[in-house]
Amino acid sequence: MNKLGQKMGAILFVAACFFVLICGEQANAMGVRSFPDLPADVVSVDISDKVNVSGSAMLHHVSGVHLVDVTGPDRYGGQVWSKQPVNLNDPFDLEFYAYLGNAFENGVVADGLTVTLRNGPPLYSGRFGSGMGVYGPSLGEAFVLEFDTYYNNVLNQNRDVRDGDSDLRDLTTKSGNYVGHIAFRTSDRFGFLSLHRMLAQGLQMSPIAYGGWQKIVYRWDPAANYGYGSVSVTIGSMTFRYRYNIRYDVQDPEHVYWGITGSTSDSAANWGQDQGVVFSKLVFGTQLNIQKVNPAGEPLAGAVFNIVKANNTTAVYEQLVTNDNGMASALLPSGDYILSEVTAPDGHDLPSKKSWNLRVYPGNAIDIDGRPRLKENQTVTLAVENQFRPVSLDIEKKVADSSNQSIPLSGAVFQLAMQRADGQFEVIGSSTTDQTGHVAFTLPKPGDFQLLETQVPAGFVPAPAPKHFSLDKYGRIIYTGHEYSETGGVRQFRLENRLKEFDLTVTNTDIEGNLLKGAVFELTGPEMSVKLPADNQQLDRFIFNHLPPGEYTLSQISPPDGFIGLEKPITFRIHPDGTVDSESKVASELMTGDEPNRLAIDVMNEEKTVPFSFYKVTRTGRPLAGAQFTLYDCQSSGKEYQHDTPEPSKTENCWQEKAVAVSSSDGFLSFGELTKGEYLLKETRAPSGYHLPEGRWLLSIHPEKPTLQEQMTITGQGSQLPPAFFYGDKEGTVVLQLPNDIKQTLPATGSYGAALVIICGIVSVGSGLLLVRGVLVKGKHDAK
Repeated sequence: MNKLGQKMGAILFVAACFFVLICGEQANAMGVRSFPDLPADVVSVDISDKVNVSGSAMLHHVSGVHLVDVTGPDRYGGQVWSKQPVNLNDPFDLEFYAYLGNAFENGVVADGLTVTLRNGPPLYSGRFGSGMGVYGPSLGEAFVLEFDTYYNNVLNQNRDVRDGDSDLRDLTTKSGNYVGHIAFRTSDRFGFLSLHRMLAQGLQMSPIAYGGWQKIVYRWDPAANYGYGSVSVTIGSMTFRYRYNIRYDVQDPEHVYWGITGSTSDSAANWGQDQGVVFSKLVFGTQLNIQKVNPAGEPLAGAVFNIVKANNTTAVYEQLVTNDNGMASALLPSGDYILSEVTAPDGHDLPSKKSWNLRVYPGNAIDIDGRPRLKENQTVTLAVENQFRPVSLDIEKKVADSSNQSIPLSGAVFQLAMQRADGQFEVIGSSTTDQTGHVAFTLPKPGDFQLLETQVPAGFVPAPAPKHFSLDKYGRIIYTGHEYSETGGVRQFRLENRLKEFDLTVTNTDIEGNLLKGAVFELTGPEMSVKLPADNQQLDRFIFNHLPPGEYTLSQISPPDGFIGLEKPITFRIHPDGTVDSESKVASELMTGDEPNRLAIDVMNEEKTVPFSFYKVTRTGRPLAGAQFTLYDCQSSGKEYQHDTPEPSKTENCWQEKAVAVSSSDGFLSFGELTKGEYLLKETRAPSGYHLPEGRWLLSIHPEKPTLQEQMTITGQGSQLPPAFFYGDKEGTVVLQLPNDIKQTLPATGSYGAALVIICGIVSVGSGLLLVRGVLVKGKHDAK
């Protein structure tokens, strides 16, 4: 061969290898894709933990479908064998869907599938083609249920075991494929096969391999026919039942491996055809169903059971858990067992009886605690009831506080009610929150509940609508609101009450408690500043409404006329729990119902005063001691009031004596501090030798004025006015002074005193004239 030929040969060889690889990948991929869809209602069972795989078989798990893929393109013989041997003294049920190919299509279909019971090693592979993946000299004694889809005559069978179909008729479809048959065959210890024991044969228009999934139920009941046994096979809607003891066809019936086998050949279309099964049920041994219920008969999930052998406590089933239907199932070979409930469903207690003695007999019968139990559909059911565990519910009541402080709220009364069958709620408990803000209730059983706050603590906003929640059969509280939580096993509602707003009443009085009008107050607080009165009203009570928790300052912007204002503002704090702090006396009262909470502050103002004192002096300014004065004030007031003018002692409703003062040796006397108003001053006793004035003085006191002269005006009154007050200087200080006139005294009539006075006067006049004349004469002489 020349070099070009060698190169072309190499290229063709590589291309051929690549073609084989590509076809192999495509065939493997098609091995899954070429299976038709399962019927929608089929629920497949994953048996991957129960079987070992040999030959060309594969397990696929696609979209919840668990497929035992036995043969396919380039896969000519496969098997899956049980990992654990079974005892044929116990029953079994195998329910599966088989896909055997499509005999209506042109091209040779595969050879078929078997369900085989055998002794021997855990893994075993039989021959391809007529061997169905199981037949061969090494098979030994076995019992085989075959689904044969290819007719093997004498010439193309394995002659050493005679696995052909020469004892049957070769019937074909219009496409030339064998119609197929379903039959039992047995194998002796040399692998030599018996003739077919026919169950069913396909028809030309209805072959065994019809291109769809065929439902197969294969059942063995060792107790049937008085212990002889019974085999039944259901194919679609047809059931075939035989009185037959398959235990005779295996060497050791107590240690038997079961398996699914199949074969095809490269002569089939696409170098082999797809065959496979999907299991929907596997039952080996007697099935024990454990039904877990509550006292109401409702199923309970989550109960955990263990099953051990009675003789050596070897675990047979651990952590057998009931499902949502309350069911847990166990397949038990014949023998003695102990069933124990180790964990109760959530919300329930373990039953008083926690374990049961089981005896499983060959032939699908069970005694529980020595008493036979009836079987139904090859199963025995044990119902176990758990008592519901009452649930503790904690209510935490606290104050709604924007600062996120957790302030407990005592005194809230809650009522718990449970819904009856008629839909009405029946009260089952009522209690009050303690000093920690907590109260507890017990929920006796599952149902619908209503939690209602029937009495809110004084000072707080009434609670909203009742809380409706449910308690399910597992002790779980179903509630969609944010108020409920479960932490560390504590089920709790955290509920809040908001403090009602306060109305503050400020009362303005004098030191004697008399109401005062004319002040202006300002209250500042959280996002507020209110001044009252808003207009020129004369108020003695000031009401500030809608005060939420926070810190406030009450200031007296201006006091009533004639009164001294507050030295400093009044501050107070309203806490979210309704308590009020203040350095001043602030009265608070928490109210029930819709009425707002109350605050009260009494603001007391002292009157402004003007000191009234003066010096009693002579006209020349000398002090006069012993002058007595009486000060009167009026018990009536008002802008329209007119004082009485008669003597004070005679006017009961007007001028009344207030104070009496007598001038000291330095002439000083004082009436202390006088408040705003009008007063009457009268000198009631003059010093010896001095005139007592007949009039009186009206004092008008105005402490609010800026200067002393403006703060006090003094006006003389009477038919004969008294001396006037004047301001003088006393050691550098301006003081008020009041003079007194000396008393004028004339001589008595008929005495010599007057004559003497006249004589003295004449002598004085004469002397004066002589003196004047002398002065004049001297002046003239000097002029000369």
